Parts: sequence; C-alpha cells; structure tokens
Amino acid sequence: DMDFRYDNSAWIHLPNFLHGAGHSLLQSSWRYETMMQGVIILMEDVVLFFGPFYASRIFKAFSLSALWIVNVSVVGFGLIVFLATFKR
Repeated sequence: DMDFRYDNSAWIHLPNFLHGAGHSLLQSSWRYETMMQGVIILMEDVVLFFGPFYASRIFKAFSLSALWIVNVSVVGFGLIVFLATFKR
C-alpha cells in the first residue's frame, strides 16, 4: 500500500524555501513601489487639473502676491513634512 510517513528531509526543502522567500520579498517591494508610483501619478494629475482653477480664483480674489505667498507656504510646509519624516 501507500506509505504516508512524514518527510523529514528539510535539508532538501530549505534552500528552495529560502530562495523563494527572497524572491517574495523582492516582489512585495516591487508591488509597493509600483503602487506608490501610481499614487504619485494620480496626485500629479489632480494637481495639474485643479491647479489652474485654484490659481485663477486666488489671483482674481486677491492678487498675484497673495498667490505666491500661498504657493510658497504650501511648498514650504510640504518640504518641512518631508524632511521631518525622512529616514536618516
């Protein structure tokens, strides 16, 4: 009949497992990187779509100097957040 004993030859399966684990970590990193690139592209499209509406409203309601102040403040805040969360 058939023998269903436990296969205790871990030395055969361990290299295959370790090789597969390394590749799965690379694939997870690749998937995360691809997802984040997609998010960045989506946010870029949103900014490029709504930017002219926002800029024309600020310019019309206030002035060009107010538009520059708001833009520099937003970029400065983003830079501060980036530097504060950047892993050293």
